[in-house]
Amino acid sequence: MYWANFLHIYQPPTQSREILRKIVHESYRPVLRILKKYPNARLTLNISGSLTELLATHGFQHVLRDIEGVLKTGRVELTETAKYHPILPLLPREEIVHQIEENHTTNRRHFGALYKPEGFFLPEMAFSMPVARAVAELGYRWIIVDEIAKRETSGPVRYDRLYKIADLNLFVFFASRKFSRFLTSPGFLRSKDFVKVAKAFAKEYTEVRPYLVTATDGEAYGHHFPHRESLLDTFFRQDAKSEAIDAVTVSELFDRFTTIETVSLVPSTWETTEADLARKAPYPLWNDPQNGIHAALNELMALAINVVNEHKEDSHYAYARTYLDRGLHSCSLWSASPWWNPDMVIAGATEVIRAVRSLENLDPKTRLDAEELFLKVQERAWRKHWTGEAQREIDSYFAKRKELESKL
Repeated sequence: MYWANFLHIYQPPTQSREILRKIVHESYRPVLRILKKYPNARLTLNISGSLTELLATHGFQHVLRDIEGVLKTGRVELTETAKYHPILPLLPREEIVHQIEENHTTNRRHFGALYKPEGFFLPEMAFSMPVARAVAELGYRWIIVDEIAKRETSGPVRYDRLYKIADLNLFVFFASRKFSRFLTSPGFLRSKDFVKVAKAFAKEYTEVRPYLVTATDGEAYGHHFPHRESLLDTFFRQDAKSEAIDAVTVSELFDRFTTIETVSLVPSTWETTEADLARKAPYPLWNDPQNGIHAALNELMALAINVVNEHKEDSHYAYARTYLDRGLHSCSLWSASPWWNPDMVIAGATEVIRAVRSLENLDPKTRLDAEELFLKVQERAWRKHWTGEAQREIDSYFAKRKELESKL
């Protein structure tokens, strides 16, 4: 079996140096040491331009140099993404392209010619056809999405072929939710546990050696789950041939599989459930129709996008553009979900309102409309927090999540 392990590392532009330092020492450095240590260590890595800049700004250039070092070995590939990790289906096309181009410029500046991504990571794996079309038109070869995106195409995902999106020159790889969640399950997890279930999975394929794609936050290894990086260390230390599991990058799967199947995908993320799709909420943790904070914050973002793009000749446009780029990050919306953090909600909203406030030549009505939305975000966030509504939502969500994951 081939194992294509995809890791995504990102921090919001508002992240503090203290927390970043903790993540660097608990996760980034240990994982990179493992990748440098073992010749058979291979994986696909996504680093957002937002994190690249944070590492450079806060004195962690050694992490960037370590990434550069593993890129030179050819055993690790980088993907493209949107710089500040916005939920791309919620943005207009011009903004999607802008965020992608900004990401490319940032990572190219830090990694030089070593930065040559073939694949593209949709932040939170938030898929829509307009976004996929933009990615394809920009020349990227493949994207990675959760298995649930294939629900309207007959049959489960088969890991013995390549998939191509109908009517687009774009391949798609499906990350196994079961195995991805297995790698990020709470408690102690050993390499041999993963090997055991992976080999059982491979036995389902009798005529061809299959592949398996997993996708997780890179911070899961060591930061979210202390010492979880030891799973990678043990896996790469063992003789991969004896376990019949070879680590590969996602792009290397093109060299090993030739059968191609065309598929149609539905809007979704790597957190979307069947119940979410049934209630027409494909992006539940960022744009839930029943979430008043999501509604106000997304409306504020839309207003800011419109006015900033309409005032490109404004003498303060550069300031407004910077605040807007930073303010569109997904964490403020995520923090208004059961992954509750009212301070993060307001921090993101503050970046967005600063974009509007920065413009010199803007009419008072538009300014006041934006300020009212900003106040609405704050009022709804603190009302939800202090009334206990947030805690009730958290308890309900994680009870359901635990039930779903036990089935996985």
